[in-house]
Parts: sequence; C-alpha cells; structure tokens
Amino acid sequence: MTDRAARLFNCCTDFAEPRWTSFTALRIGGCIDHNGETEGGVDYQRAEFFTVYGVVMDGDIAMVEAITDVPTVSLIKALTVAHELSDLSGLRLTVCPSLIR
Repeated sequence: MTDRAARLFNCCTDFAEPRWTSFTALRIGGCIDHNGETEGGVDYQRAEFFTVYGVVMDGDIAMVEAITDVPTVSLIKALTVAHELSDLSGLRLTVCPSLIR
C-alpha cells in the first residue's frame, strides 16, 4: 500500500481505487467515532473527522459509499483531499448539507 492509497482510498477494499463509473458524484460529510462505529452526517462543530463518499443512485434514491476518511478537524484540509478525488475521478463534489447549516 502506498501513502497515496492510504490517504485517498482508506475505506476501499485493499486500498484500491474504486470504479468511478459506479458513482454519479462525490460528497464530503462530517463524522464522529463511537468506539469503532461511525456516525455520519454531523455538523461542522461536532465533526471529529470527515469522510468523502461516492454517491450511487438507486432509482430516485441517493446512497453513499465511503471512499476515504480524512482524519482532521480542519474542513479546509479535508476539502483538499476531496478536491483531489474530484479531479482524479472527474466527479462533481458537493458538501453534505449538515456541514453548512
């Protein structure tokens, strides 16, 4: 595993780059760790780290799949990683609404 893979794909099996065609967009959201269980969709003030998700459409329902966790409380640093994934994948990046409330 390379440092790049650990930084960009740490939620993916074997740290492998996902098939980007599976996704319609990318989304970044705030998360909290509860003893190994992740609570996503938290607001900026409560976020302990950030996750970049691939958005998958199932009919009219948008679901997300975690691509990487960004272990920082700095949204700017997390957005840097998210933008790198957006540039790599060609997918549009959005910010989870709970972060901007």
